Amino acid sequence: MKNLLLAALCTAAACTAKIDDGGRAPPSISTTDTDVPPFDHGGLGGSSGGSGGGTGGGSGASSTSSGAQRLSVSQLRSSLPVVLGSDGAGAPVTWKIGTAVGFDARSATLGEADYLTRVDDDLEPSPLYLKFMFDMARDSCNRVIVADAARAQTARVLTRWAGATDTVASNKAAVDKNLRSLRLAFHGVKVADGDEAGIAPYRKLFDDAVKSSAGTGAIDAGDVTEGWRAVCVALLTAPEYHFY
Repeated sequence: MKNLLLAALCTAAACTAKIDDGGRAPPSISTTDTDVPPFDHGGLGGSSGGSGGGTGGGSGASSTSSGAQRLSVSQLRSSLPVVLGSDGAGAPVTWKIGTAVGFDARSATLGEADYLTRVDDDLEPSPLYLKFMFDMARDSCNRVIVADAARAQTARVLTRWAGATDTVASNKAAVDKNLRSLRLAFHGVKVADGDEAGIAPYRKLFDDAVKSSAGTGAIDAGDVTEGWRAVCVALLTAPEYHFY
């Protein structure tokens, strides 16, 4: 009883005093991997050593990966300034509704838990969510374009590798390099230099937007800006940005 009391006191005080164990061998704990997942782990069909019962896995069944998850409002709120940088005044570029951050003003509608009326985030990609994300993308892209205009080209977010008048026709290499950089920054997708498929849809969007803005006139810097604005909105509304 004395030893048990001393052990309890030592545990509570995190002490290291040696306890008289009467010469008995100390207990040993095996650290060998027993191939048993946590109790709340999903099934691991087809894993070797599984007994086929419970949640530990089955024998011969195919494994199923976890499903894609939508970013929470908190994740969106935090990630957007990381991607878009800061404006001329040093404030993080983000979605604004008036003077309020859009993610704050629309947090309830977007399903963020407030722990009063809702304790879990609603992560369903509903039509209303998509509508607000298009609003977010248009506003945020406008802000990053304004911020980029006041920066040196090497410090720009949206057009670091492409000049103000570079188009697919005049400088395809610069446009492609800029698109690869944007896919890495916005989506975490590294598109290899020889990979056309990874940037082709965005290149076409850029080219179409530039030509549409110019109409029958000569293409100028304003038309090229509209092309990059379209690419920015597309990147911020793509599934690669919202799902992981």
